[in-house]
Amino acid sequence: MATRRLTLAGAAGAAGGGIVAVATMLTIAGAVVLLFFNPAWVDVAQRRASVDRITGYPMSEVRRVTDAMIGEIYLGPGTFEMAVDGVPVLTQRERTHMGDVRVVVLRFLLVAGAGAAALAGVAAVGRRRPWFWRGMAAGAGTIVAVGLVAGAGLIVAFDATFTFFHLLFFQPGSFVFDPRIERLVQLFPEQLWVESFIAVAITGFVVALAVLVVALARLRRFAAARS
Repeated sequence: MATRRLTLAGAAGAAGGGIVAVATMLTIAGAVVLLFFNPAWVDVAQRRASVDRITGYPMSEVRRVTDAMIGEIYLGPGTFEMAVDGVPVLTQRERTHMGDVRVVVLRFLLVAGAGAAALAGVAAVGRRRPWFWRGMAAGAGTIVAVGLVAGAGLIVAFDATFTFFHLLFFQPGSFVFDPRIERLVQLFPEQLWVESFIAVAITGFVVALAVLVVALARLRRFAAARS
């Protein structure tokens, strides 16, 4: 009977650790995306990329239009019909893509939010158990490994990595625009994406590494207490 209880406890711990690992990854990813996919960061990145020169819009209009786009991604309605001097900024094809972006972002944040809620719920009952910290270490370690691979890919082959990322979420060809005439890629030029993706990769790596260090320290304390 005692052996059966130990087996059940071990299975429950393994399952709980698996939930914690996935929830940790989702929580870190969601937090890092929100840290950079917001008007404040995008404004900095657009100024660094001289988007006013690329678009011909004054920086105040760039900020107004971009803030409106990001606001519609998060809050709707998702029509993306902003205009400058009465002239629509985006073509129908660009608006369609932004609608697709909105769907992807909201779904991701919903999943990440569920992960954060699950992590908080499991932490309430399991944070004094070794399996909780093993799961957190596994999730954070996975993010560290992914950050290293993604960061290397962005540095060595940005275009291929960028295309691969988009193909995971969008139909082929739906995200390809002409920077000479289409405003979407003028407002969000390659330099902005390069710097933003690298910033996300580095920040995700650092945050995950910090979580991993904390989790491993807790596991060492559990091991010391048993010895």
